Amino acid sequence: MDKGGSQARLEIAPDGSSSHLARQWARQALNDWGLGHLCEDVEMVLGELVVNVVLHAGTPAEIVMRRLGPGVRVEVSDRRPDLLPAEVSTGLTALFQLDEDEGIAGVTALDAETTTGRGLMLVAAVSDGWGVVPGDSIKTVWAQIGGAGPETDEGDTDSILDLEPVDPAAAPAGAALARLAGVPTRLVLTSAANLDDIIREFRLAGTTTDGLRGDLAELAENFLSMTTNVRQPFREAALAAIEDRRRLVDVTVAVPPGAVPTLRAFRDVVDQIVYYCRHGDLLSVAPPAEITGFRRWYVDEIERQVGGAQPRACPFPVLPADDPALEPAGDVPGVVRRPRPGWLERAAASLRHAFDVSSITETAVNAAANGIGASSGSLCLLEEDGITVRLVQGVAYRQEVEGHWRTFEVGDDVPASETIRTGEPVYLRTIAERDRRYPIFASTPVVADHGLACLPVDRGCLVIGFPEPRPFDADEQRGLMQLAYLVNEALIAAASPDR
Repeated sequence: MDKGGSQARLEIAPDGSSSHLARQWARQALNDWGLGHLCEDVEMVLGELVVNVVLHAGTPAEIVMRRLGPGVRVEVSDRRPDLLPAEVSTGLTALFQLDEDEGIAGVTALDAETTTGRGLMLVAAVSDGWGVVPGDSIKTVWAQIGGAGPETDEGDTDSILDLEPVDPAAAPAGAALARLAGVPTRLVLTSAANLDDIIREFRLAGTTTDGLRGDLAELAENFLSMTTNVRQPFREAALAAIEDRRRLVDVTVAVPPGAVPTLRAFRDVVDQIVYYCRHGDLLSVAPPAEITGFRRWYVDEIERQVGGAQPRACPFPVLPADDPALEPAGDVPGVVRRPRPGWLERAAASLRHAFDVSSITETAVNAAANGIGASSGSLCLLEEDGITVRLVQGVAYRQEVEGHWRTFEVGDDVPASETIRTGEPVYLRTIAERDRRYPIFASTPVVADHGLACLPVDRGCLVIGFPEPRPFDADEQRGLMQLAYLVNEALIAAASPDR
């Protein structure tokens, strides 16, 4: 890889990771040149050209990107000069115009009815000009992308949608700050990929004679006008997190004046598009309901914080519900311990006499120990800033563990934080399951319990540990949730001024 001056060069192998590698390389070079507003179009064009190399040429390739004033020229050279994009029989103008009018025997055309052919049509729609230069042993496909940079007016749609992660200490004047904590990278990238598909379909429709019917054409024009030149820095932050082997991203964005109504309008436009996708009026696949919910949370959370509220972490889990990691790895060994009769009633009676957080925690853990064989526990509560989680009381925790986890963040990839974010319990049946689902524990102090239950309480989490692997069958889960309810009632009573 080589970058310098006004030219950058990259060699790629013909494998599935090359498109992603090329996009990252191009993004970095464009940002270095101050041409970050071209990232979306250049990455889209380059991705299509590299995919064609991987799927059809199957040879190593060289990418050269040259800065040309306000734009760039991208060149992709592979070792299959016999395989050229050519004019097709669909009534379209030539997708590529040969720079040199040479007759080459045995040329194979990529038809626009194929997936890669449609990708070439997208390249035609996005770029300012493009072509192919054949040679004896290589061919070079080029595309030129350029134009004026994005508007900088405060009310411009592009700048409003392109919310930029910032250092809170260096926020632009007049902008509000919104911290988006504990956001699963999978949601950011799935949402972005779905929007990319929609952009592709709308741009492709603009290159055909059929086009879109009136209501869809108007919707497409509105959507494309909103997404032009938007760099999607949130996606860039998610990709950086994945490179660092992190599954959650936490960013603070600067929100310019007037942004919230525009964000709401954009969300409504996307919701309309999703409706058409679900009813078969568009080819793009409708995203899962979770992605729609995530987009609504994103806009609502920014609006909340612009209005003065404290951050509220993303309420969606790290892993999707159907992820294999959530399934127990075979039968959990050990003997199922039945609860002692009346243990919850005794817990309720004892908690009525607990008047502070420490005594509430100790009473709950002791009740679980006597009733169902628990060995340790703690209470973790979210502080007023909406970000910091404090381990307010631990029972039977080693000093090393309690000291390390005295405070952590709601956006951390740990089970207590996930329970606080989602409001759902987390059950870890074995140490192996714990380490598989939460890799952070492989390198941090951790309790020695084999089974672990993290149970939601108001603005916090009750943690109960067990000395042996624990199947957590339905009856035990109901009992543990009832204990968490009793703890929550005790916490409310303890906070009452009448106490």
